[in-house]
This record gives sequence, C-alpha cells and structure tokens, in this order.
Amino acid sequence: MDVRNIIWRFRRKIFFFGCISFVFFLFYMETCTDSNSSQKPGLMPLKTMAINRRISNLRFNKSIELGWDELMDRQKSRSRLTEGGGVVSSSLDSEDSNEKLNRKGSKKRNRKRTTDFMRRLPQAIIIGVKKCGTRALLEYLRLHPKVVAPGPEIHFFDRSYNKGLEWYRKQMPKSLPEQVTVEKSPSYFITPGVPQRIKNMSSSVKLLLAVRDPVQRAISDHAQSLSNGKIRTLEERVMKETNKREVDPESYIVKIGMYARHYRQWLVHFPKSQILLVSGEELVTDPAKVMADVQKFLNLEEVINEDYFFFNETKGFPCLKRDPNEAVPKCLDGSKGRPHPNVDPVVLETLRRYYKPLNEEFYKLVGTDFHWS
Repeated sequence: MDVRNIIWRFRRKIFFFGCISFVFFLFYMETCTDSNSSQKPGLMPLKTMAINRRISNLRFNKSIELGWDELMDRQKSRSRLTEGGGVVSSSLDSEDSNEKLNRKGSKKRNRKRTTDFMRRLPQAIIIGVKKCGTRALLEYLRLHPKVVAPGPEIHFFDRSYNKGLEWYRKQMPKSLPEQVTVEKSPSYFITPGVPQRIKNMSSSVKLLLAVRDPVQRAISDHAQSLSNGKIRTLEERVMKETNKREVDPESYIVKIGMYARHYRQWLVHFPKSQILLVSGEELVTDPAKVMADVQKFLNLEEVINEDYFFFNETKGFPCLKRDPNEAVPKCLDGSKGRPHPNVDPVVLETLRRYYKPLNEEFYKLVGTDFHWS
C-alpha cells in the first residue's frame, strides 16, 4: 500500500497523537524548570517567558511616550528580575501605578472641567430702564473676564415666559462656576408680573437698574422712534389730544419715566440690597466709578477701571478699550449717542413740571437724590 494512502487513511489518529505528544512535552518542560536542580542551561520557565513578553511590550510603549534616553535612565534605576522566579521589581510596578493614577486623575479633572463648562441661568439681570444706558452697562461688564452674557435681549420674563426656564437657560452662553452670567432686557422693569417670575427662578438673583432724567429719557426714546421711521412729534406723543398743555399719563414713553410706581412692585419681591441703582448720567461722565460699584455689587474683583475708557468728544460718551494697552478704543454702534431732535421748549418745561413730584417720590424711595431738573 502506498505510504501516502496510509497517511491519508490514518490522518485523524496521527493528528490526535501529535496533539497529545505536544501537550506532554509542554507539561514536561514546566515540571523540569520548576526544580532548580534539574533546570538545564538555556531553558526558561513559561511564567518567566510570559512576564518577559509583557515587560518587552511595556518597554516598547514607554519608548514611544518617554523617548529612548529617558527610558534608559528608568531601566538603570529599576531592579533586575530575580534569577529563579522572574518577578518584576516593585519600583517598576510603583512607577507604572503612579503614572496610571496620574493619567486617571488628569482625565477626571478634564472631564469635570468639561462638565462644569455649561449653560446656566443668570445670576444677575439688568432689568431697565430703556434708554438709560443699559446697553453701555452690559458692554462695560463684558470687559470683565468673569462675566458672560448673551448677545441679543432675551425678553423671557415679559414675552417668552411660556417657553419655560429650560429654553431660557439654553439662550445663555456657556460659563464656568466662578463666572457670572448677566442678562439684559430693559422692559422687565415696567412689566407687571415680571418681579414674581424672576423670584420664582431665583430669589437670590442680583438686579441692576439704570435710571436717568425721565425727560431726557423720553427725548432719547423719541429719537430712536424717529430713526425707525416714525413721524409723530414728541408733543403728539406725550401731550393729551384734548389739551396740548397737559401731559398724557397714559402715554407709553411718559409711563416708563414713572420710576417710583414701577420700583415699588420690585420691592414687594426683592429687598433693596439686591437692587443696584446705576446713574445713566454717571455712565457717561464717570464710567470707572460706576463700574467699581457694579463689580463690588456682583462680588467681582475690580478689574475694569479708568484705563478701559476713552471719552469720545464727537459722540459725547465713552468708548471702550478691550485691553488697557489697546491703541484704538471701540465705540458702541451708531444707534448709541444719536443726536436728539429739536423739541418745543414749552413741551420740555411741561414735562419737567410733571415729573418733578414723581422724581422726588423716587428719591425718597431709594434714598438717593439724582438732581434731575
């Protein structure tokens, strides 16, 4: 019978006996190397071979991360393998453990930092008043590294409250725990129900209220309306139709300047200590002083000072330096500092007489005399 036919016929038995022989050979090698007396030169225990293989992989990985020179220095400082057992020294184990712990700690810190950088509900809100410098106040605050603010006015508490607080939170920029998120919507001050809604969100929120001579505020409001294409005169807007010598208390731009009436509704829900009054006139004449008070009120380090401002004689209000060493300051856009229209002196005097008792009432309420004419 041909040899090839015999091998093919008994191929399964040959394969089976070959596997059994190989297993016995491995068992023999393991038994021989466990005894020091019977260990032959050149033979290495299987456990030691496996450990050496892991060590080789470790060396290769370390050579990539640390570089060859640093790896060689580490190899000189660690202990050798023991002759019989092939045990890795404790110094190498401790170095590896420390590196793993450091890497884990770094990952946790980075993960925590990423988690902390999130959108938060505002801790401070500029609640008003329209045309009293609220935009300038917010832009001045943006100079501070610990302040973040959304771009447009959100008008959540007066126009979009039905969208819910989660929607409101998503409108805020991302911030870190040590930063202060500030939102600005000037119509909050005059809208009924807003103080209660804000308190429901946070009873500890800090409120910033910019105020200005109500007569000048009304003129500025009217100038904005003219720039938007409206053609009614200030007299038509603030005076009664039946008597052009009397102020119309129901006029929108007149009611905004009734500060005491609106301020009282806020005192029902917030103490005076949580409402900082900001003089719109001082925002123009002495912005550094105003910002010192604002930063103190918000528990911020006093960073914004006179070095950040440059008074523009042409525009008539301060321009900002994003950096104190900045050569060219940045002014607010053209909608700010626009020239006021000519107003009939009789209308002006009538407005001043109308607001005088209202202003005095407001002075007593807040404990500050703003000396408005």
